[in-house]
Amino acid sequence: MKTAFVVFIVSMTFVCAEKLKYSTKSVDIIENAKRQCANEENVDVQLITLLDDIKDLPKRENLKCLSFCIAKKLNLLDSQSLVNYDKLIQLFDPDLIAKVSSSYTACNFKENQMKSCENGYDMHNCLLTNL
Repeated sequence: MKTAFVVFIVSMTFVCAEKLKYSTKSVDIIENAKRQCANEENVDVQLITLLDDIKDLPKRENLKCLSFCIAKKLNLLDSQSLVNYDKLIQLFDPDLIAKVSSSYTACNFKENQMKSCENGYDMHNCLLTNL
């Protein structure tokens, strides 16, 4: 019984490690944006729990414009449709800032505009892939 419990705890730690961690002040804001966008984009609300899954982001067809909508709701895009570094970094747990910063560079967010659903998904996927 104790062994099963330890295996469960270790498994849960591993699963949690595979999800994005947000700053405490951003969690509610992000969750609200996800729910609003899921409703607006007619996306199954169950999928929003998978948006932070570092290893298994759902397919673009299933997410539709969810990633793009969330980026807009969180005001992450500047007037040129580029991801604002400072706003992006503020969303994440301090332990992830170095990795998110590295992903920002690797995904070329400084030059790649996010003007469509496809761009939004591709950039979301790139961010997760490079963490």
